[in-house]
Amino acid sequence: MVAGVERLDLTHTETALVMGAGPIGLLYVSLLKQRGVRVAMLGKRPRRLAAAKALGADLVLDLAQLEGDVPQAVREAVGGEGPCTVVECVGRPVAWEQAVAMVRAGGEALFYGGCPGGSTVALDTRRVHYDALTLKGAFHFTPGDVRRALDLLVRGALDLTPLVTGETPLSALAETLESLSNGADEVKLAVVPGNDA
Repeated sequence: MVAGVERLDLTHTETALVMGAGPIGLLYVSLLKQRGVRVAMLGKRPRRLAAAKALGADLVLDLAQLEGDVPQAVREAVGGEGPCTVVECVGRPVAWEQAVAMVRAGGEALFYGGCPGGSTVALDTRRVHYDALTLKGAFHFTPGDVRRALDLLVRGALDLTPLVTGETPLSALAETLESLSNGADEVKLAVVPGNDA
């Protein structure tokens, strides 16, 4: 995520919208707040949205509560013409399309959520061209990005405790993974070896 934030032009960003309240999206909230940006989060699941708020999100939007045209509802909720920057952390073609529809004229969209190979998206080419949108992909990182991430963690510059929503003993790992695959509302679980309580 450090590499993704470095790819953004935040010099004139009033508001950034992060799409997707999974661990990656939540880390983006924390990193953007650390850079002094007003951050809105768009996601699902109450526990994850609560984590976004705890990490400093200024506005939390529950996708399940939005009605009608989602990009329009987001632009209205954020205020003005919409977010200056949209960071997509969902990894679905519809989310990529919504990111382009949500960002304000002259803004940028960063696609961090990887879609399956062969996926395609439909983009409003008029919007991209005449609204002068900047579309960026981000995935790879450099050793320098790793050093910056480690430095943030070592210095305690990011409080990531809201990401860990519970613990599980190592002996219950199989059951825990099954519960998570069935939609358990957790963000991250700490696996504690030797703790069979």
